[in-house]
Amino acid sequence: MEELKLSFHFVVVLYVFMATCFCYSDNNMFSSSDEIQKLLNSLNKHPVKSSKSPDSDIIDCVHISRQPAFDHPLLKNHTIKMRPNYHPT
Repeated sequence: MEELKLSFHFVVVLYVFMATCFCYSDNNMFSSSDEIQKLLNSLNKHPVKSSKSPDSDIIDCVHISRQPAFDHPLLKNHTIKMRPNYHPT
């Protein structure tokens, strides 16, 4: 039981140490605000239409070909089929 307490304390101390190193590190992911703005512009898609629902939520309609899911590298050249090419019988 004593070994379990020691290992738990060790894990807590290790976690606090790692969190402190991560928070105070000088390595920034982005070197300038221009890079951040460029990344945000690529992520945020401009809506075709915005509407407000009865419960005051704002709903943004984005064109089907500009959906954020199609930014994934595996879906870059994906073609969207609007209708199925067969009819189930």
